[in-house]
Amino acid sequence: MEFILAILLWMGLLSPGQQITKSQYTQLVELNSTAIQQVTSDTLASQQAVTGSTQSPQVVIIDPLFQ
Repeated sequence: MEFILAILLWMGLLSPGQQITKSQYTQLVELNSTAIQQVTSDTLASQQAVTGSTQSPQVVIIDPLFQ
């Protein structure tokens, strides 16, 4: 999940420090699955995504069932 979050941040679909629900996360992954697969298959892009996400605040995923 953290790797996918890093990719979504790198792609600009999420903002550092943003809070989203688990269903919003699932929807983002589904809508962008092709682009996510392209990034994961590209070593350089994957490294850039991970590097970019470690330099900024992380995204928080909220599961409304456990609040």
